[in-house]
Amino acid sequence: MSKSEEQVLVVRRQLLDDLGSFQGLSAEVDRYLPEFLKRENNFFVARSAAEDDPSLKQIIPYAVFCHGDRILHYTRGSKSGEKRLVAKESIGIGGHINDSDESLFSLMRRPITRPCGVRLPRSLRWREDMMRGQWPC
Repeated sequence: MSKSEEQVLVVRRQLLDDLGSFQGLSAEVDRYLPEFLKRENNFFVARSAAEDDPSLKQIIPYAVFCHGDRILHYTRGSKSGEKRLVAKESIGIGGHINDSDESLFSLMRRPITRPCGVRLPRSLRWREDMMRGQWPC
């Protein structure tokens, strides 16, 4: 591992199995988030190690944007940081949690601004019902 390698937040796979494994996106925030955020349950490792070690699960915040009954949908461009995702379609925006992230709010701000180039106003606040997985659409 090089000194400058990206560090990402992980939990042990066993914790996810104990809570109830799933693939993809889960809106059961109250079931997973409190346990994942307990200091004794998460830690940072080199991204290459996290991606190669099946005993670790990366925590990747993901935002889905809704307007009425419509959901934002886009195709990832060629300047994507993840080359394997170029030209793939997505309904949300997310990204790894790095050791340089400052707060839960910054965790969502960075993945949105990075791929979209959108600058979110500092006054933006996440709605409490969205944090609990109760989506308006």
